[in-house]
Amino acid sequence: MLAKQGQLSEKKKKKTTPIQSERVLAAIRGEIQEGKFPFRREFEDIHMNVESASLRIDRGGRRGRLHTARSRNDQVATDFAPLGARSLWPGPMPGWMRCKERFLGAGPKRHAATIMPGFTHMQPAQPVTFGHHCLAYIEMAARDRGRFFRLCTAV
Repeated sequence: MLAKQGQLSEKKKKKTTPIQSERVLAAIRGEIQEGKFPFRREFEDIHMNVESASLRIDRGGRRGRLHTARSRNDQVATDFAPLGARSLWPGPMPGWMRCKERFLGAGPKRHAATIMPGFTHMQPAQPVTFGHHCLAYIEMAARDRGRFFRLCTAV
């Protein structure tokens, strides 16, 4: 993709193979898992640390052209997310269940007819019920729980 966009010459493209990239990233992953990865504060974020390590591990080919067809913010989130999250699972589960129970107890049925303003983009919008508003929080918590589960169980 980088060669197609004119960011890599044909010569560099031939040196940069998916197998080579996978080998380099697997070596970096191994260092992180073993607690031997040299995180350096002078680099802005985890992505820059991984890119620097790719240069250290692979003296040819890629030469700092770490790209996965994602935005840099997506790359940073992908690099950083699994580092500490796995140890947290299933800790937050009881908290989410209590949150869900409280919202179910406080809102939907008791306030099915209690009108309140709905908002969109921080602006008042159509009227909604407080019960409906509570259900939205239950749905958000379920969505976040699913995201957290996928994060903690990612390979």
